[in-house]
Amino acid sequence: MKFKYKLGCDPECFLFLDGQPISAHDIIPGSKKEPFKVPRGFIQPDGLAAEFNIDPVDNPEDWLHNIEIVLDNLRYHVRKRDKNIEIRFTPYVEFDKDYFGTLPKDCKTLGCDPDFSYRGKANPSPDIIDVPVRTAAGHIHIGWTENQDPKDAGHFEDCRFVAEYFYTRNVFRQETKEEQERINYYGMLGSFRAKSYGVELRSPSNLWLKSRESRLKMYYKIMTHLENLDKEVQNAL
Repeated sequence: MKFKYKLGCDPECFLFLDGQPISAHDIIPGSKKEPFKVPRGFIQPDGLAAEFNIDPVDNPEDWLHNIEIVLDNLRYHVRKRDKNIEIRFTPYVEFDKDYFGTLPKDCKTLGCDPDFSYRGKANPSPDIIDVPVRTAAGHIHIGWTENQDPKDAGHFEDCRFVAEYFYTRNVFRQETKEEQERINYYGMLGSFRAKSYGVELRSPSNLWLKSRESRLKMYYKIMTHLENLDKEVQNAL
């Protein structure tokens, strides 16, 4: 059986003012529990980072369009606060210690649900609440079903299988110093979360968001690997 896949993403980025990273917690509308709706997706603060989510797509044109539309809305809200604030796609930042000490505890708390290794074991959460470093990712969401229980053993195994496939092909290799720093805390290679519609692959950093060309390259890379995965499964039957 050949699946009809849809792709989504929920990239994180950092805000900079005068060359220094600043927290997005009081700049971006919405929250993790109640993201702020914009055309083609959502925006919200995620701890100290800014995050946006796009509506899922099944073609490269909508992939690019949704990212651009939602990112433009994020920029609008950032510049509404201060036109000098920059959005940067960098996977690792170090905050000024004095500035970090002034931030509210709740925005420094790492409250995400645990993710899992490609072997199906829960990954430990990093203990960096009081450490002035943070990481940002470019998670990829792959949909092929709907209304599944993420805790269902069969569905979880399907998600783990997809995560393992991408891990063994080294699709999301970490090439820069910042990417390698990031996976010391989050996004270990092969990490994933099961979702009601499919799987969230949590290894990619956010560097693929830097240009239109790199965004398009990511779309085709994911889809090509999914086509190859389908062929391998069919040949094994």
